[in-house]
Amino acid sequence: IKFLNSATMTGQCAISYLPLAGPSLALIYDAVSWIFLASFGEFSWFCPTRMTSILIRSAFVGASIAVGVGLCEEDGPILNVSIPIAIIFLLISLYFVRQTRRDITGPAPKLEAGCMKNKIVLVTGANTGIGKDTVRQLVGLGAKVILACRSEAKAISAMNDIRKTYVRNENTQLIEEGQLLFIPLDLSNFESVRKGAKAFHDLNLPLHVLINNAGVMRNGKQITNDGYEICLQSNHLGHFLFTLLLLPDLLKTKGRIINLTSITYKMTKGFDFDDPNCDHTRKYTMFSQYAMSKACNILFTKELVRRYPTLSSYAVNPGVVRTDVVRNMIAVLRYGHEIFGFVMRWLQKTPEEGAYTSVLLAGSKMPMEPNGSFLSNCQIEKENEYVKNANEAKRVWDWSEKQVGLDSKK
Repeated sequence: IKFLNSATMTGQCAISYLPLAGPSLALIYDAVSWIFLASFGEFSWFCPTRMTSILIRSAFVGASIAVGVGLCEEDGPILNVSIPIAIIFLLISLYFVRQTRRDITGPAPKLEAGCMKNKIVLVTGANTGIGKDTVRQLVGLGAKVILACRSEAKAISAMNDIRKTYVRNENTQLIEEGQLLFIPLDLSNFESVRKGAKAFHDLNLPLHVLINNAGVMRNGKQITNDGYEICLQSNHLGHFLFTLLLLPDLLKTKGRIINLTSITYKMTKGFDFDDPNCDHTRKYTMFSQYAMSKACNILFTKELVRRYPTLSSYAVNPGVVRTDVVRNMIAVLRYGHEIFGFVMRWLQKTPEEGAYTSVLLAGSKMPMEPNGSFLSNCQIEKENEYVKNANEAKRVWDWSEKQVGLDSKK
């Protein structure tokens, strides 16, 4: 009897702590997401907003423990009390979880239906990931979008998939014939870039928005046929050349240029003019070379504003997005990305969410000010001192012009 009474009391105490489940989950999710994103530089380790969020959730956990202790000390059955309280606490916890997820993804852009009607947008690397979802959202706003990709087969597959999205949704307008177009573009080959620009000009279309979305990250060093390390050429030099070849078109429409970068740019110590391809003194590592190329994207944006102030140019950090960018990483990162996929999905953005800022900048009625801003989660963020250095931006531009064989004489 004594044993049964003890077991009954233990069971009742366990039931009394049911309200603790939801608040604990909300606290763990917030803390883990903070640590995960701070390790990538997306959040500051000492961000007041994040610290306040943790404190609020910790206080909520403390309150649920106090309720549990109070219920445990009650005489008689407590199930009819504990479960309703647990449900209330769970609903509050779900609100906190949603809030944390919103902090990760940022807000969805609020744009008027049809706001991109009669606008021509060109997106590089548009057959997969962030680029594909950028196209998906822009055509839904009425834009005619040109997918600039290496593989025509993959681009056609992406276009067909996008069309199916709008056919299935009865509340969204169907994509009109000719609203999705393709031009071939391999950013790791200067000849292909020139042919890609010519292919666009052969369409005889204006250009209102250029989104330089494509990017590559490689575990091992690879040199292109043009003699450059592939991350540097694909992420920076290829886009640099392509943009300059399309500048006359963009100037005619007073268009917008959106350069996708990454928060990893902060990992670079600066552009290495003496050894940009890691051929001599600088050792190649996946993140250091990628970070340098991403810093170039921001410096390019800053110099675009100085040289062409009638254009609206922006650098966008899409965040930590779950895409196939890991395909060229080391096995540990590739397999970890898949094995822990369920957990990672809660900590990373979807490609759709990663496209939000680009879509906002492309579709907003008025260009966002100030021109040349660096944005993340649909809001302006501060850059570090290196990428704000006007002399360095000009120096990188001048060096890049020489590499691609152009001279703007500005």
